[in-house]
Amino acid sequence: MAFLTIHLPPGLSSADRARARASGPRAVGSRGEHDSMLRNAGFDVLVERDLTNAFLDTARAWLRESDAVADELIGLEPAGGFDERQEERRTMIAAIEHGLLRRSLFVAAKRGR
Repeated sequence: MAFLTIHLPPGLSSADRARARASGPRAVGSRGEHDSMLRNAGFDVLVERDLTNAFLDTARAWLRESDAVADELIGLEPAGGFDERQEERRTMIAAIEHGLLRRSLFVAAKRGR
């Protein structure tokens, strides 16, 4: 199994964990670390590759390019939706920059195969 995910880096304080959960997508709300959750489900983690820098570049480009075509996008969203989405992107970018969010590729195999 292979998947990309946005998650919390290990070692965050309780306050930073709460801040990170409020800054990222729903998946960052999980209480466990992905490698231990995979092991508990019977998988061996073969690869965990940190892709956070590329994720930050993408998040910044998404914000910048959305701003560039804001007039067109505003008409496609409910009232206030575009501004809300852009603010969510700014919040997520700040969390990535402060080391509160991480994006990783995990590759795991079921034990015994």
